[in-house]
Amino acid sequence: MDYRLLGRAMSYKTLMLMYFASGVFLLMLWDLVWAREGAASMTTLWQVFLLAVLLSGAHFCCYEEGILPRVPARVKRVLHLVVTYLVVLAELFLFGWAPRPTFGIVLAATGIFLAAYAALWLAFYVYYRAQKELLNERLERYKNA
Repeated sequence: MDYRLLGRAMSYKTLMLMYFASGVFLLMLWDLVWAREGAASMTTLWQVFLLAVLLSGAHFCCYEEGILPRVPARVKRVLHLVVTYLVVLAELFLFGWAPRPTFGIVLAATGIFLAAYAALWLAFYVYYRAQKELLNERLERYKNA
């Protein structure tokens, strides 16, 4: 059995969950900004799920080891930001989450997107930095033992 494939599948599922939860949160925030009331419909939740699948795919393609091996990390981050922004903006207007594409709505959506993206990026950065320190510490203990 190829455990690398299993590991990738598990990380993809985790990413989908993270993006789905973030999408539901941002949908609630969006409804709060535009003073909409009521619960999200099943159609809307499926749309958020589709968004989570697409964003997880973009994340997986940009950051998974072995995919795009010769592309520098900074370029991958910018590519991920651009692809994610375009997917979110497309779904925002295709699914009718925003009334119509006006400058104010695009500006508000861009602001919310950038704030959420920055928060998620920072969370990932802090997590992986802590993981790196933990692994380095364990490696040192292993070498000294």
